[in-house]
Amino acid sequence: MSQKPNPFLRGYWNLKIVRTLCISYEDGSPHVWRNIHQSQEHLSDEELVSSSCIVTSDFAVVS
Repeated sequence: MSQKPNPFLRGYWNLKIVRTLCISYEDGSPHVWRNIHQSQEHLSDEELVSSSCIVTSDFAVVS
């Protein structure tokens, strides 16, 4: 049995990276994960860390 470490050789053709935010609340509620709003996808990770945001059921907007 030969090993194929390259995932593309095994048939994974549609791999992609999705940036999401892990949002924590000051009151201790469970964390939620939300996509970054399209208009803010250009922001660096440093600009997003520890920023306040508006959270909807689909995405988050950093304020």
